[in-house]
Amino acid sequence: MSSSLTGLIWLVQIVHYPGFVFLSEQKFQDFHKFHSNRISLLVIPLMLSELGTSIYWIFLETNVYSYINFIFVLIAWFSTFLLSVPLHNKLSHGRNLNTITKLVSSNWIRTLAWTCKSIYLLFYLLNQNLFL
Repeated sequence: MSSSLTGLIWLVQIVHYPGFVFLSEQKFQDFHKFHSNRISLLVIPLMLSELGTSIYWIFLETNVYSYINFIFVLIAWFSTFLLSVPLHNKLSHGRNLNTITKLVSSNWIRTLAWTCKSIYLLFYLLNQNLFL
Protein backbone atom coordinates (compact mmCIF):
# COMPACT_ATOMS: atom_id res chain seq x y z
CA MET A 1 0.00 0.00 0.00
CA SER A 2 2.74 2.43 0.90
CA SER A 3 4.54 1.96 -2.39
CA SER A 4 1.24 2.39 -4.27
CA LEU A 5 0.50 5.60 -2.38
CA THR A 6 4.07 6.78 -2.94
CA GLY A 7 3.86 6.26 -6.69
CA LEU A 8 0.44 7.87 -6.85
CA ILE A 9 1.42 10.92 -4.80
CA TRP A 10 4.53 11.54 -6.93
CA LEU A 11 2.40 11.48 -10.09
CA VAL A 12 -0.06 13.89 -8.51
CA GLN A 13 2.71 16.13 -7.14
CA ILE A 14 4.82 16.37 -10.30
CA VAL A 15 2.20 16.17 -13.05
CA HIS A 16 -1.38 16.49 -11.90
CA TYR A 17 -1.56 19.35 -9.37
CA PRO A 18 0.86 21.62 -11.26
CA GLY A 19 -1.22 20.94 -14.37
CA PHE A 20 -4.26 22.56 -12.74
CA VAL A 21 -2.88 25.97 -13.75
CA PHE A 22 -3.28 25.11 -17.44
CA LEU A 23 -7.02 24.48 -17.18
CA SER A 24 -9.34 27.24 -18.34
CA GLU A 25 -11.67 28.78 -15.80
CA GLN A 26 -14.61 27.37 -17.77
CA LYS A 27 -13.35 23.77 -17.57
CA PHE A 28 -11.72 23.89 -14.14
CA GLN A 29 -14.70 23.02 -11.94
CA ASP A 30 -15.73 20.09 -14.12
CA PHE A 31 -12.20 18.73 -14.21
CA HIS A 32 -11.67 19.26 -10.49
CA LYS A 33 -14.86 17.37 -9.71
CA PHE A 34 -13.76 14.58 -12.07
CA HIS A 35 -10.30 14.51 -10.47
CA SER A 36 -11.66 14.46 -6.91
CA ASN A 37 -14.15 11.67 -7.61
CA ARG A 38 -11.71 9.47 -9.52
CA ILE A 39 -8.66 9.93 -7.30
CA SER A 40 -10.81 9.10 -4.27
CA LEU A 41 -11.54 5.67 -5.76
CA LEU A 42 -7.81 4.94 -5.54
CA VAL A 43 -6.76 6.88 -2.47
CA ILE A 44 -9.50 6.07 0.06
CA PRO A 45 -9.10 2.27 0.04
CA LEU A 46 -5.30 2.54 0.04
CA MET A 47 -5.21 5.03 2.91
CA LEU A 48 -7.71 3.05 4.98
CA SER A 49 -5.79 -0.17 4.36
CA GLU A 50 -2.53 1.52 5.26
CA LEU A 51 -4.02 2.91 8.47
CA GLY A 52 -5.46 -0.48 9.39
CA THR A 53 -2.25 -2.39 8.77
CA SER A 54 -0.23 0.22 10.65
CA ILE A 55 -2.49 -0.08 13.69
CA TYR A 56 -2.40 -3.87 13.39
CA TRP A 57 1.42 -3.80 13.33
CA ILE A 58 1.44 -1.82 16.59
CA PHE A 59 -0.76 -4.46 18.26
CA LEU A 60 1.29 -7.26 16.72
CA GLU A 61 4.68 -5.80 17.62
CA THR A 62 4.75 -2.82 19.93
CA ASN A 63 8.20 -1.50 19.14
CA VAL A 64 9.95 1.54 17.76
CA TYR A 65 9.59 0.27 14.18
CA SER A 66 5.81 0.02 14.32
CA TYR A 67 5.55 3.44 15.96
CA ILE A 68 7.79 5.15 13.41
CA ASN A 69 5.71 3.58 10.65
CA PHE A 70 2.54 4.88 12.31
CA ILE A 71 4.00 8.38 12.64
CA PHE A 72 4.49 8.54 8.86
CA VAL A 73 0.86 7.46 8.40
CA LEU A 74 -0.35 10.14 10.82
CA ILE A 75 1.65 12.82 9.02
CA ALA A 76 0.04 11.84 5.72
CA TRP A 77 -3.45 11.72 7.25
CA PHE A 78 -3.15 15.04 9.09
CA SER A 79 -1.72 16.70 5.99
CA THR A 80 -4.55 15.28 3.90
CA PHE A 81 -7.39 16.38 6.15
CA LEU A 82 -5.97 19.61 7.56
CA LEU A 83 -4.35 20.97 4.39
CA SER A 84 -5.31 19.18 1.17
CA VAL A 85 -9.03 18.66 1.75
CA PRO A 86 -9.71 22.32 2.68
CA LEU A 87 -7.75 23.48 -0.38
CA HIS A 88 -9.68 21.10 -2.62
CA ASN A 89 -12.90 22.40 -1.09
CA LYS A 90 -11.88 25.93 -2.12
CA LEU A 91 -10.98 24.74 -5.61
CA SER A 92 -14.35 23.04 -5.99
CA HIS A 93 -15.82 26.56 -6.26
CA GLY A 94 -13.52 27.56 -9.11
CA ARG A 95 -10.00 28.05 -10.36
CA ASN A 96 -7.75 30.07 -8.06
CA LEU A 97 -4.03 30.22 -8.83
CA ASN A 98 -3.10 31.08 -5.24
CA THR A 99 -4.99 28.04 -3.93
CA ILE A 100 -3.42 25.80 -6.58
CA THR A 101 0.03 27.04 -5.54
CA LYS A 102 -0.78 26.32 -1.88
CA LEU A 103 -2.02 22.85 -2.83
CA VAL A 104 1.20 22.03 -4.69
CA SER A 105 3.36 23.40 -1.86
CA SER A 106 1.49 21.71 0.99
CA ASN A 107 1.30 18.42 -0.88
CA TRP A 108 5.07 18.03 -0.44
CA ILE A 109 4.32 17.00 3.16
CA ARG A 110 2.35 13.96 2.01
CA THR A 111 4.80 13.25 -0.79
CA LEU A 112 7.71 13.17 1.65
CA ALA A 113 5.78 11.26 4.33
CA TRP A 114 4.82 8.43 1.96
CA THR A 115 8.25 8.41 0.31
CA CYS A 116 10.04 8.22 3.67
CA LYS A 117 7.61 5.55 4.86
CA SER A 118 8.23 3.41 1.77
CA ILE A 119 12.00 3.75 2.12
CA TYR A 120 11.76 3.06 5.85
CA LEU A 121 9.70 -0.09 5.27
CA LEU A 122 12.11 -1.29 2.59
CA PHE A 123 15.06 -0.95 4.97
CA TYR A 124 13.05 -2.56 7.77
CA LEU A 125 12.20 -5.55 5.60
CA LEU A 126 15.78 -5.87 4.37
CA ASN A 127 16.98 -5.76 7.98
CA GLN A 128 14.53 -8.54 8.88
CA ASN A 129 15.92 -10.71 6.06
CA LEU A 130 12.41 -11.11 4.67
CA PHE A 131 13.67 -10.97 1.08
CA LEU A 132 16.13 -13.85 1.43
